[in-house]
Amino acid sequence: MTRLLACVAAALVVAGCGFAAAPQKSDAAVLVGIGDQDASMFSNQFYAQAHFKKARYFPSWNVAQKPQEAGWLDQWLAGHSRSAEQSDNGW
Repeated sequence: MTRLLACVAAALVVAGCGFAAAPQKSDAAVLVGIGDQDASMFSNQFYAQAHFKKARYFPSWNVAQKPQEAGWLDQWLAGHSRSAEQSDNGW
């Protein structure tokens, strides 16, 4: 009988800890954007219809040392500046 009571008590403690650690409701706003490495997305008709407010590009850490990747970044930034989007590159 004491083993049963110990198991029930342990289960109640674990359940109580689970409820105490449950996340509360968040009132934070949800931000939706797009991250794409290809500059052609800015001229895509579906991208224009989506009305994204943020666009993000993830260059490699040594983009300045790789001419081909630097060119891709330049193309992306040029496409971005032609669109009406807000940049959120985190730099």
